[in-house]
Amino acid sequence: MLVQGEHVARWVMSKVGAFTEGMTALGWEVDGVIVAGTAFENYNGNNMFGHQRIDSPPPRDYWFQVANYIFNQCKVKRFTATVEADNYKAIKLNKKIGFEIEAVLKDAGRNGDMLVMTLWPKNCRMLNWNKG
Repeated sequence: MLVQGEHVARWVMSKVGAFTEGMTALGWEVDGVIVAGTAFENYNGNNMFGHQRIDSPPPRDYWFQVANYIFNQCKVKRFTATVEADNYKAIKLNKKIGFEIEAVLKDAGRNGDMLVMTLWPKNCRMLNWNKG
């Protein structure tokens, strides 16, 4: 079931980085256990940063709800994520969703380079899943 709130953001960030006060998130729960989540921060009207943690693949509707929140409710022009360059699983998932690599930050990650990945509404495959 779809869940939201600070507790989901804390769950996501416990694995991928530091929780920042004011973060919120959407998540997917199975039998009362969060198995997937997307945390949001630094919303400025045009952009929002996101962080994902996927312990077990959520259903397609979860991804549609995340995209709907980002682009239809928050109405940002772009959604930005930073990913460790050696996190091939996350890079593959982000590209499947429609993210593009916008920049490489040399030696900015824990294990080397960090990628700045951007999702634009026109490339967001999730927005089209429930249409038609």
